[in-house]
Order: sequence, then structure tokens, then C-alpha cells
Amino acid sequence: MRRAIVVLAVSVLLAAAGPLQAADLSPAQWPEAERQALQAGERTYWTSKARDVRGAVLITGSASPVAIHAGMEALRQGGSAADAATVVALTQVARTMGQTVSYAGKMAVAYYDARTRKVSFLDAGWRPYADELEIASIPDLGAEPPADGLGRQTLVPGFMRGAEVLHARFGRLPWSDLFAPAIWSAETGMEASPAILGLRQSNSARFARTSEGRRWLTQADGQPVKSGDLIRQPELAMTLRAVAKGGADEMYRGAWARDFVAAVRARGGRATGGDLSRYRPIWRAPLAASFGDATILGMSTGTLACASLTSLSLLDAMRVGSMGPYWKDPAAFRAYARAIQYATLRQVVRASPTAFERKAAHAGDLLVNDITPLIALRHGRPVAAVGATGTSLMTESIRLMGEILSGHESLTDITAAPPLLYNFQPPKSVDAFATWPVLTPAGDYAPGFLKAMAAIGVSPPMGAYAPGVLDRQAALGLSIQETPRHMAWTSLRGTAAVAVIDPANGRAQAVEVRGVDTFAEAK
Repeated sequence: MRRAIVVLAVSVLLAAAGPLQAADLSPAQWPEAERQALQAGERTYWTSKARDVRGAVLITGSASPVAIHAGMEALRQGGSAADAATVVALTQVARTMGQTVSYAGKMAVAYYDARTRKVSFLDAGWRPYADELEIASIPDLGAEPPADGLGRQTLVPGFMRGAEVLHARFGRLPWSDLFAPAIWSAETGMEASPAILGLRQSNSARFARTSEGRRWLTQADGQPVKSGDLIRQPELAMTLRAVAKGGADEMYRGAWARDFVAAVRARGGRATGGDLSRYRPIWRAPLAASFGDATILGMSTGTLACASLTSLSLLDAMRVGSMGPYWKDPAAFRAYARAIQYATLRQVVRASPTAFERKAAHAGDLLVNDITPLIALRHGRPVAAVGATGTSLMTESIRLMGEILSGHESLTDITAAPPLLYNFQPPKSVDAFATWPVLTPAGDYAPGFLKAMAAIGVSPPMGAYAPGVLDRQAALGLSIQETPRHMAWTSLRGTAAVAVIDPANGRAQAVEVRGVDTFAEAK
């Protein structure tokens, strides 16, 4: 059997390791026409058309086709899936300017090693400061604490140390080579896209509270960034060069670490140099659930991984695999809705812990990591992998994995199907569970939404439920609450990268869907 290499840059990897060998991954070496096409593709943030991508080597995920291509270059030049995923992650942060995660963020990795046929989970979640004794009182990121309290909204980051630990175990290319596309991006610059401008505009008040943030909001001449402007990040390039040369210690023991501690403490935080220098990611044991003839593995200390596996176990018990797809079959829709509601409810209502939750109770000194990479195996070989980010970490993971393993529809149809949405307003008691509304996309768009999407060249897929599916839910005991479609397909949906692997021939498949910020490349 040929060996497929699948990288979901969000979190899921499949490949084998080998000896180190040098590579030149800088986009400066790519053909000019190819580089221009990739840069044009990421200006809208979403892919503009549906595309089925297949190959023996596949990368999917990320909001940047440039980052995806950089990862593919790593594979072409002898890198492992760990190398490719690290390249994608490093490059994505530079090219999206930290829209969803930063180099001071967190990481979770699910890695299938083709040599040993074992799945490993790396937890590089955040760690609280030793002197932060009141974790529950830390202001939520949605809150606006006073300027002298901003530092309490920070934690010891895990991203860069996690990347280093992953590379140490599974990498093939030299560590320093993995940074070339990110450094090139920071030095050469990115065109101010609607997504980058949206990040700045929606968070301008927060950034303006510090001198560093105010500088970040403007160009070198002090003027606000406008659409189409070229944004360079020379300071970021310097930091990345230092990490590429000296390893993650730059961010945990070096100049960056000292600057981080000083900035956090100046704004009321309790970070110390020891907090950063002591940080270590943890390799976690997998947690398993059955679905039909497949075994699904998740990270044992992830609360949302536990919830996802609990939901999939319930769906298997309800025999959803023998039903139709949930957007056509009312019984399947009800099964998904109830399974997701049950798992969600356990996170917000006091109840006796399940076996999954008992296994996840001990997370060491890291905060519980809510990233939920999942890998499904049949006869010990991977057949599907899902990595999700954003609001619907759990719901997207559940619906994609459940439908893929059920084999109801094509991956294109499954990926573009109407979302199963997360309800942020849980019932106040277990007794209210029966009437807890299930959110679904409304029939109409918000005023101006389609015009705004057309202005950036995107025609998003607005999947609809089959006629009568939602009408029949009242008879099945569900309360349906419609949500504006522009919310259902953005802030309430989240993003998931998914790959399906055919064990018969080792070929993998991913799908780009209009209006969803996930790209793919194969060879």
C-alpha cells in the first residue's frame, strides 16, 4: 500500500519520520506567477469556489493558501508531516497577522506515525502563572478590564515550545528551515485584505490601549492601514529569525521572554521568567470511542474532545449510521441535536462525571486544552481526520466525523451541508433540557450581507435543509430557533479542516468549500 501523508494544519498529522536534510522553503524561490496566484487567493480569506482535492500527499487547513503551499514544499523537499504542519502554522500566523492564533498562543496535535501505526497527542496548552492564585477571577477576553489589568488576560504560551517538541520527535528538516516562509512573509509584507482590516477595526479600541498596539494599527508613517496597503512586520521577522537560530528558548528564556514578562507585569499581570522557562508541553494518552467499525481517538485531557467522543458514542448507540444524512432525515437531525446538546449540557451543569470525563480530570499543570483534533481508524489505519477551530469546535467535529464514517454522502456534500450550531445559552437546569432550542440557519440573509460578500468576490454556500426536515422536528420533541444566516455561517459555525483517507490505495481527499476559510493542496 502506498503511504499517504495528510496534514491538517489545524492539528492532525499523518506521516513517517527520517533523517534531517536541508531545504529552501522561502517563497522567494517559487515561480512568480505561482506566488502571485497564491497571494491573490488569500486576499478574500475564503476560497471563492468549491474544489475537490485528492492525492497521495495532501495538506488542508489554514486561512492562507500561501501557508498551505509552503507546507507542501516542505513535503516535496523531504520533510515529514510534522515539518509540513509546523511550516503551515508558522506561516499562517505571519500571513493572517494573528487573526485566530499567535506565536504566543496554544497548540494541540494528533499525530499518526506510519512506521509504528500509533497515534500520539501533544498538548501544548496554556499554563497559568505560579503567582496567579485566583484563576477563576481572570477577566474573560470579551471583558474590558482597566489598563492596569490587561496583563491578567495573558497566560504562559505553548505554541512555539509545542512546535519544537513536535519537531524533536517527528521532524526531518532542520528546525531553522521551517521558518523561511514566515520570515519572508513578515519581511516582504502582506496586502491589507478585508479580513486583516476587519481584525484591526473590530479590535482597534483594545489595541489602542498600549503603545505597541497603536503602532501595530498604523503604517510606518503613522497613518491607518487602508485596503490594499502592503503591511510589513520587521520586528516579527527579527523575532522569528532569533527563534529559528536559537530554538524556542528565545521565547521562553531569551530576549522575547524578558520583554513579554515586562509588558505583562507593567499591565497588572503576574508573569515571571520562571513561569516561561519551566513551561513544557505534555504528550497525552489517547481517548477512544467506537462508531460502527471505526475507532475514533481524541486527546484524553481535552474537555471538548471528551464531549465530541461522548456525542459520537451516543450517535453510534442511536444507530445514526443506518439513517439518512441529518440535513435530509429528520430522525438523524434529532439524533445529532440531542447528542450534541447532551455533551454540551455536561459542560455547564453539575453532574456525575462520565468515564470519559474521569479520564480527563488530571491535566497536570496545563490548563485544559479545548482544541479537539480527532483521528478515526479502521483496522489500525487512519480513514479520517478532523481538526477544528473557532466557535463550533465540538459541533463541526461531530457532524463531519459522524457523517464521514456513516458514508451517507460525498465529502463535498458533507462539508457544505448546513451547520449544526452551538447554543451559547444553555438551559438553567437539567429539567429544561427537553425545551432547549436547537439553532438552525434562517431562510433569509441579513440586509447587505450578500452585497458585502460579493464585494470581496465570494459567493458563500448557504446549505439548506431538505423540505420538511425542520417542520417535522416539533413532532419529534425538538424546539427549533432560527438564527440569521450571516451568523450561522460565521460566528456560530467555526471552521474545520477534514481529510478522508482510502486505506485501499493510500490516497487522501479534502474539499475546499465556498465561503469557508479552509484550503487544500495535493500531489
